Amino acid sequence: MTTSRPFVVVSGLIGVGKTTLCERMAAATGLTVHHESAETNPYLEDFYRDPRTFSFPTQVHFLNTRLRQHKAILAKERGGIQDRSIYEDPLFAAVQHEMGSMTDRDHDTYTDLFGNMTDNLPLPDAIVYLFAPATTCLLRIVKRARPCEMEMSIDYLLKLAARYEAYARDMARRTLVIRVDWTAFGDARTLWTDYVHSNLLTNGGARLTHVVAGATIART
Repeated sequence: MTTSRPFVVVSGLIGVGKTTLCERMAAATGLTVHHESAETNPYLEDFYRDPRTFSFPTQVHFLNTRLRQHKAILAKERGGIQDRSIYEDPLFAAVQHEMGSMTDRDHDTYTDLFGNMTDNLPLPDAIVYLFAPATTCLLRIVKRARPCEMEMSIDYLLKLAARYEAYARDMARRTLVIRVDWTAFGDARTLWTDYVHSNLLTNGGARLTHVVAGATIART
């Protein structure tokens, strides 16, 4: 990809505000948004009703859909914004395994499948990782009132949040990661111009940059 047509992923906890930011960044840049497939996953409602039975097919469906999106963005060579990446999917599977919703056998199979799918897969140019406390995300989930999410627990979100922090550090060894404190919603155009696009133009490369409300506070 080029700096004018980059492949950018927006990552973060359920309810943090990824989809809204994707839409606003697309309006600011002209890039196409590739949305998460939650509404089209035929297993998702069953998963929330019976996680132990449906965790594995739910996660495999997400994995397959995100790989298809990832490859489509690369093939078209016009850049794009992806609402959650394939590299985040194992976080959800790991939490389900930890909480007993996914068996050892299913998790081992899932992990092997993920490894095969991502072997030699080109990375996105940048990951915008939105951070907000799990309690804030839960309030946003309640406010948007999707029926299938209303039983989501704070314990689930806390476990997922811890894995997201590790995900950001791991991905920063491989590509540009911009960790944005999204406790208060920021301006999409400013975020894109001052941090995403400028970092791709001047430096790029694998590192972790921290941003709070539009102000860079640290780089590692």
